[in-house]
Amino acid sequence: MVESEKIKELKVAIELFKKQGFVIDNSLIPESKKPIGFTVAKNIYHNKETQKLLIKKHGHLLNKQEFFDYYQAKGRPCYTPRSGVNVAWILKKFNNISKDIILAHPFTPVSFVIKPLEDKDIYDLIKKGITGIEIYYKNTPPKKIRLLEKIVKKNKLFYTGGSDSHGKSNDTSLGYYNNNSKIPSFRLSNLSYKI
Repeated sequence: MVESEKIKELKVAIELFKKQGFVIDNSLIPESKKPIGFTVAKNIYHNKETQKLLIKKHGHLLNKQEFFDYYQAKGRPCYTPRSGVNVAWILKKFNNISKDIILAHPFTPVSFVIKPLEDKDIYDLIKKGITGIEIYYKNTPPKKIRLLEKIVKKNKLFYTGGSDSHGKSNDTSLGYYNNNSKIPSFRLSNLSYKI
């Protein structure tokens, strides 16, 4: 189901970009774990004809963020609503499998095509049924950490944190976040742990 929805989204996006005069590969397929917008933008952006068109239209080659803001952001000419998995779908599918649905690093997007969440988005997700938030994350500013701590406490949510270490030499050490601040604690269902 999700795959067929992503293919429909891809076709819509391709047509919108073609209407803007962009050259795009008709044989594109959705990339695993990547938003459709990323797949389309990458194909368009690396095409030499597109680069010429961008320079002609804008006077320079747009960087990735400018490209997204000008063409793919909500309200822009090639905006395509994302299909497939959303919060309601996840909660429905995983409700019987997992007690905890944790919102990972809400203020740090995983890609330039995804904007960071705002405070109101987090409250909306709580209403929809998430049960926890990752508070302590390597790129979350201290001010936002304090806000998340308040939200978690007020709503009696579970919380967690992590270094997001992938074993690289410049990764934050396990048990730490941000500028090597020690993760003070985490709380999951039936589990409480203090470092």
